[in-house]
Amino acid sequence: MSTCVHVALIDDVERRRMALARLLSSAGFQPAAFASAEEFLTHANDLAFDCVLLDIHLPGQSGLDLLRVLRRNGERTPVVLLIAEPDRARHKDIRQAGVSCLVMPPDDVTLFRAIRNAIDSSADSVT
Repeated sequence: MSTCVHVALIDDVERRRMALARLLSSAGFQPAAFASAEEFLTHANDLAFDCVLLDIHLPGQSGLDLLRVLRRNGERTPVVLLIAEPDRARHKDIRQAGVSCLVMPPDDVTLFRAIRNAIDSSADSVT
């Protein structure tokens, strides 16, 4: 990987969050892990991210709620939603949000590809 990619990882399950952070680090990404949407929002202004990996089911503010807040505030960082299982009830919300979605746990290649695709798609829409 030629450039350093900073990834925010927001997941309330500590074991999964730490495992994903280690996996991302091992592939050359620079992860910053957060346990909640609120924790992320507290620190997000101090950091710049190339992509956000976001668990859809968080205590307090959900992943979709956080995504709506970010978009309302003009934040265009690409987001990849992490879901426990396909959720037809939320499919419309996810599609309207225009983000990628992965069923947990994604395999390594799928995860890395989703991050790269989200970043590339975001860059394409800016140019």
